[in-house]
Amino acid sequence: MSRELISPDALWNALAPLRAFFSPRYYGLHHVDPARPTLFVANHTLYGTFDVLLAAGIFKHTGVLPRGMFTKVYAHVPLWRDFLNYLGCVEATREQLRALLEAGESPCVTPGGVREVAKRKGEQYQLFWGNRLGFVQLAVEYGYPLTPVAIMGPEHAYTILWDANDIMSSPPFKLMQRLGILERLGVGSKTPLSDVPIPPLARGLGPTLLPRPERCYISVCEPIETLSYRGREGDKEAMLELRGRVQSAIERELRGLEKKRSDDQDKGTLRKLLTRFG
Repeated sequence: MSRELISPDALWNALAPLRAFFSPRYYGLHHVDPARPTLFVANHTLYGTFDVLLAAGIFKHTGVLPRGMFTKVYAHVPLWRDFLNYLGCVEATREQLRALLEAGESPCVTPGGVREVAKRKGEQYQLFWGNRLGFVQLAVEYGYPLTPVAIMGPEHAYTILWDANDIMSSPPFKLMQRLGILERLGVGSKTPLSDVPIPPLARGLGPTLLPRPERCYISVCEPIETLSYRGREGDKEAMLELRGRVQSAIERELRGLEKKRSDDQDKGTLRKLLTRFG
């Protein structure tokens, strides 16, 4: 955990083109206490490409770097892995999360993982956390508060044309299923086939893959204390209750951000025109 990390200004400046394109708005930054580490818990957005704006804004305005966690696939891509490490990200494993907590860092987890990145039609901003409890158990073990963070905007930048349901109902997919090819590849072995995270095909600006310049709205919620759960890490019902409080906070904040988005009149004429061209 001692490797040199990017500075707040360097990250903020590096994302200048992305910030200009998505014009992010931040709320609730006063909930971040630089003197007390926390475990940030956020929703993942479609493709997850622009979620870096969350970390950049919090880091720039509070000095606290939310240490992101990436899927193990990226751990085997040397240059990309090194870049993510420079941004403070680590592989998404229980051991790595524990190491960050022991080091007094402020990790940021996205319990929806690749399933939320690979959303389907009609699933905009929905949470898919499955049975994941590890992050709440570790937060309780280390006495960390859980700070929910909601991101609204990126999923308005795309229109899904073809999703996992379309792919799985296609003749080629059904043929591979009948021939046992999917089974040999391990597809659906650990997760029900209906929940396999297959990235959708989407369009953005007009017929292109370029996302529409929808404004991003990022809100940090009030931290949820975990001290009253100390010693109950093995109590599944207690951990589900705690996780439910975090999930409810994010869902509630997303509804609030949707209202902010619909009421936002300060987007500029060009942005309004381009976001309608979709």
